[in-house]
Amino acid sequence: MKIASALIGTAALILLPQAAFASNMTSDNILTCKTEIETRMATTVSETSLDFKKVKGNSRAQTLSFRINADGETDTVKCKVSRDDTVEIKWGKSVKPKMAKAVQAEETLTAGE
Repeated sequence: MKIASALIGTAALILLPQAAFASNMTSDNILTCKTEIETRMATTVSETSLDFKKVKGNSRAQTLSFRINADGETDTVKCKVSRDDTVEIKWGKSVKPKMAKAVQAEETLTAGE
């Protein structure tokens, strides 16, 4: 029984710093995702509120789920953050940012060519 307690204690000492690091990464990733979502939605809606719901993954890649309320529409948005701070957002069905219009080239018509 003493050996089992010692093994459990050793395992806890090994895992605790990693758990603390993952927790710190999660808080940074929540802030990163919130900023990215709010920035993309700024041109689409006048009022946005985000509520963090859950996190999946580890310190390499985390997928965070948020409940978003934008101008009365409620939906779920998932944000994937990689270790290299790459952010990928998967929008829900009803709440999405509007796509910016592409720059259009001007056409000139010349006679005789």
